[in-house]
Parts: sequence; structure tokens; C-alpha cells
Amino acid sequence: MAADIIAVASVQGDGVVVPLIFHRGEELWSEPEIPLPGGKEGRRVLVTRNRELKSWTSHGSYDPAMRSLVERVLPLGPLAAALDSVWHDRLDLFENDLGHPDPRLASSAWAVWANALQRVLAERNSVPEPEELWKWIADDSRPIENNLWWILLGFHGTPADHARITERLKDAWKDGGDEHLSAMISARLAGGGDDALVQVTAHYLLDRERTLAEIQEALAALSVRGSEFPATRTGIIKSYEQFRKERRPLAGLVAKDLAGWKNWDAWPDYLELLRSGEPILPSTRTDILEYLKSCPVKKARDGARALPMPRRVRGERFRAD
Repeated sequence: MAADIIAVASVQGDGVVVPLIFHRGEELWSEPEIPLPGGKEGRRVLVTRNRELKSWTSHGSYDPAMRSLVERVLPLGPLAAALDSVWHDRLDLFENDLGHPDPRLASSAWAVWANALQRVLAERNSVPEPEELWKWIADDSRPIENNLWWILLGFHGTPADHARITERLKDAWKDGGDEHLSAMISARLAGGGDDALVQVTAHYLLDRERTLAEIQEALAALSVRGSEFPATRTGIIKSYEQFRKERRPLAGLVAKDLAGWKNWDAWPDYLELLRSGEPILPSTRTDILEYLKSCPVKKARDGARALPMPRRVRGERFRAD
């Protein structure tokens, strides 16, 4: 959808592409020969590229399925700041291709749906059936798509599905894995209310056996939920407060969210933490300083300006606890 040049092309010797039909960007075509890495001679393929690139991307044989996809995609524009109703129209256009046996159509549909805000996904009247979503989750050949399936299950699953999500998340916690963890937590939060938040807080934010990667996955799920569903922020902010108090070295991981949500209650703790010289996760120091500088309380801003510039000693290592 974003490509400057879209063409049907013939692949000749040494992978050289010769355009046959331009769907977009013919006026941008100037080079007589541009190679297609791995291109097989004699094939008619759909190729795309942006004007500044020096090689093509192949989207496979230009068969009837691909022609149908191209006809749908060409009139479409970007959706970065679209109204929710426009988003729903776009999702309707691609819904029937979710899970399509042709991976080109399936991945195209998935890409459209995966870019939608969770708020939009939650408002959908039409989504794949939970049985289909579980089947796709079990498909190891397309693991990258699983995040979307988990999130849709969270918003549109039955009570039985939510019970199953809860058990799967417990298993992930016991096994210590972080694959699809943020999406699984998002699904649990969508269907579990306060109980889900208690579980995520205890198992991931406060459990000292969790890895930094697991904690960050949990916080990513909480961040998206609090940002897109403002009614949930009060509970999430309380969980963040527990996290800040009990995991002081990691407290800066929630500074961006708190600033974005205009919650300034943490400024005394953050200022004291920086003044104390305690070890903190180095990558979060800037976030804490930005939080203090943005705080409407003058003491917080003045305190941030008075702090010495952070300096790391060579060989210094961070320890979470």
C-alpha cells in the first residue's frame, strides 16, 4: 500500500526484472534493469519498491488471488489518523482473508488488522469465531500473527475462552516464557477485570523471579490498555504505585505512562530516588528526569534541574534487586 512503484514483471536471467504492467509509479521508472534477489527466470511476479531503493520486493506469482488483492489495495490510503468508522470499513474489507490458506492474502489482512487500535478491535461487531482464533494460535507456521489472535480473543471470547486464557497465562508464568506474553496479558486484562489486574501485578510486576523482558512485556500490555481505555487507568496507576515502591530500581519503567496520563503523584518518589544514588535501570533515568521536568509542581522541576548530570562508571552493572 505504501510502495511508490507497483508492477507486474517478468524475471529474466540473473534475476533482472522487466516491468510489463504498471499499477502505480510508471513515471518514476527510469532504470533499465533492477535485480530481484532470488528471482527465478521466466516467472510473472508482482513486485514493489520505493523510489530510493535499488532492488525490488517480490510478492509472488501474479495469479488470480494476487490480482484480487491488488484491486482492493490500490485505492486505499494511509489510516494513521483515521476516524474509527473508517478503520471499521477497512477491517471489513479484509476480514474474510484473515487466516486465508494463501499466506500472501492472510498476511496482508493480518497487517491491516494488527495496525488497528485495540479500542477499535474491541468495538467490532464482526470478528472471526473463537474456535478459528484458537486454531490459528496453534498454527506454528505463522507465529507472528498470534498477537492479534490473542487480543481478539480477549475482547470477543466467551467465558470459557477467558478461563482458557487465564490458564494459558498461568502456564506461561510457571514456564517463565515471554513469547506472545504482552498479547496474552492484554487478552487476560480485556476479559478479567480487576482479578486480571491483580494477577498480572502479582505475577509479573512484583514477582522477583521474573526476567526484565517479562516485566517489560507486562508493562507494555498495561500501557496500551491504560492509554486506549482511560476508564482502566485508576487501577493500573495503583499497580504502578506498588511496582514503584517495591521495585525501586525499575520504577522508571512506568515514568512515561504516568507523564502521558498526567499523573504527577510519583514526583516526590522519583526525585528522592535520583538524589539517593541508588542503582536504577540506566535506560530509564532520562524518562524519570523528563517526568520531573514536565511535572506542574515547581519543586519537582527545580529538583530535576539541580540534579547532577548522570555519569556511568565504566564496568558498572545494573542489578534489579
